[in-house]
Amino acid sequence: MIDTHRRSFVLSLLAGAAVMAGCSQTPSPRYPLNPVGGTGTKSRVSARTVEMRRVSLPAYAAGPSIVAGGPTGALVPTAGEWADDPDRAITAALAAGVEARSTARTSTEPWPLSEPPDARVEVRFDQLVARTDGVFVLLGQIAVSSPNGQVRDNLRRVSLNVPITGTDPQAIAAAQTSALGLLADEIVAALR
Repeated sequence: MIDTHRRSFVLSLLAGAAVMAGCSQTPSPRYPLNPVGGTGTKSRVSARTVEMRRVSLPAYAAGPSIVAGGPTGALVPTAGEWADDPDRAITAALAAGVEARSTARTSTEPWPLSEPPDARVEVRFDQLVARTDGVFVLLGQIAVSSPNGQVRDNLRRVSLNVPITGTDPQAIAAAQTSALGLLADEIVAALR
């Protein structure tokens, strides 16, 4: 009976040590999404104010892990994680990019002003991934709607490819920022 209790006690200690060892692992480094800068000139658009709706991401891009395409085509996590919620960070980056490139004042949802925006922009991503062939791929759709008829409603498919220097988290973050800058250009074009 003593051996049974001793064995249970030892097994409990070992299980506790295993749990503690798992808790003491070094956390993954976290990488912020770099700001999407402007191009220097602002394009005139027909909307004075634009609401950027929260983007829709594929499941693999919506999580905290930074993923890349592996040699078999499977998506695999890298050694890094995003510092912020990806859909929130991408939405904010696009809003800032559109405002930096256009004459419109832009904000993310929920709309903070009492008057409704002249235009609402929704972006739905089909793909947002770094591939092993040195290309970062952004595929999706832009939808522009106008609650007050100020801007023509329209839908646009987008397919953007950006060169990438590697599949490490820093290279992926830099390529994604470049792709989002190109997407901001597409959104501004849709608002004209």
